[in-house]
Amino acid sequence: MAYKKGDRLGRFIILQTLPSSGTAQVYKAQIVEREEKVILKVARGAEADRLKNEAEILPFLCHPHIIKILPALEIEGKNYYAARNPETDEWYIALEYISGGSLEEKLGQKGRLDLQEALAIIIQVGSALAYAHSKGIIHRDVKPGNVLFRRANAEIEAVLSDFGIAAEGRRAKADKVIGTLPYVSPEQVKRALGENTTVDERTDIYSLGVLLYEMLTGVKPFMAKGKEELLKVIKDKEPIPPSELNPAIPRTIEEVILKALEKEPFRRFQTVEEMLKTLRRA
Repeated sequence: MAYKKGDRLGRFIILQTLPSSGTAQVYKAQIVEREEKVILKVARGAEADRLKNEAEILPFLCHPHIIKILPALEIEGKNYYAARNPETDEWYIALEYISGGSLEEKLGQKGRLDLQEALAIIIQVGSALAYAHSKGIIHRDVKPGNVLFRRANAEIEAVLSDFGIAAEGRRAKADKVIGTLPYVSPEQVKRALGENTTVDERTDIYSLGVLLYEMLTGVKPFMAKGKEELLKVIKDKEPIPPSELNPAIPRTIEEVILKALEKEPFRRFQTVEEMLKTLRRA
């Protein structure tokens, strides 16, 4: 069901409906007992499974550039990070309230970013991914809509969000879950098409490359008219060198982007730390 301002859901009061790109409903809400603002995500069915996945993963990821999860329910001193509304069979989770918008919105407004801003964002998001990888978690859905900013018009403080299809390494290698086109890696595409390929931490490195390419050129490295054609393009086509679209991109930065976008994972950076170290030297 859709909630309106003033409705109560567990320990939360709905303040405002927020935009959502998925099937989950998203609200600005407030914790009743301490008037703290949160983002409340509500869903049922398959989308609820994504919320429960976030609720399992996020409590164990404590990093300044990863979104924080708050208890949805407290019973006798024990915290539960996902809660069910028995009246509607909906599940919900509460996340820290972030007011600075998303990278998707920023790119929509600016078209492309200057080099220093783009590097600051990619290094912060990369540090979040490196930390998640150190805990055995692969994000699998790195995209502009999942990069948020804690405050608008302030020093950049990027936050990686939406761990709904994130997975522990062994599970990521076994299932066929695919992230958002056109940010998914060639190996994710191959897995979705039924090929027996390995999907590991290097899939997130590829998505970081797509992100940096788009931030510096204003366009995505791979586009097509339909989904099937786009899957083929991601799997087989080489990207246009970003400096052809933005001559101001330094050669050293272009080399980092193109290495991250290699079709074969073994040709990419093997860890996010390696990619970030190269970017800092570039």
